[in-house]
Amino acid sequence: QNKILDGTPSSADQSSFVLCFSGDTRPSDKLVHACRSHSPPQLNKQAWRQDRHRQQNNMPPPPPPRVSLLIHEATFLNDSHGQIDAVKKRHSTTIEALDVAQKINAEACILTHFSQRYQHISIKDICPSQNLYPFSWGIALDGVMLPLSKRALSGGLFGLSQCVDALMALNDEET
Repeated sequence: QNKILDGTPSSADQSSFVLCFSGDTRPSDKLVHACRSHSPPQLNKQAWRQDRHRQQNNMPPPPPPRVSLLIHEATFLNDSHGQIDAVKKRHSTTIEALDVAQKINAEACILTHFSQRYQHISIKDICPSQNLYPFSWGIALDGVMLPLSKRALSGGLFGLSQCVDALMALNDEET
């Protein structure tokens, strides 16, 4: 049985997978608000009883489940040119996208939709340390397929991006 921090039963389905896709945009307060307050899944009979118990005992409702995965465009790097171009062309920088993930308390974030001006974006170009953003994050590349499971996304994205960086470096040495 799911429980929230004070030990009371929770009607939130903790096994649900919540995906948020930002689209092609600047960072959006509306997106942050929507992700923080999205509707919980439909209640089954047991969850309905737990909710009724909570209401009868004046207990607060459980928080909505966290966003499991945020897919956010990160067209430009967060350097001075990238920041100017992001505003001018209505896109996001890599750090702005990670900041959105942090604001919504996402479990994982995949950055995508990079400008063609960059041959390859390395995780080092984005952020020198995974510790600055305490959730799993990584970089999407054309043709990469990831399993959409909490286990797969719960920390492996940064390591996967490091492997891709190493492979790209080897490719650059050979050419």
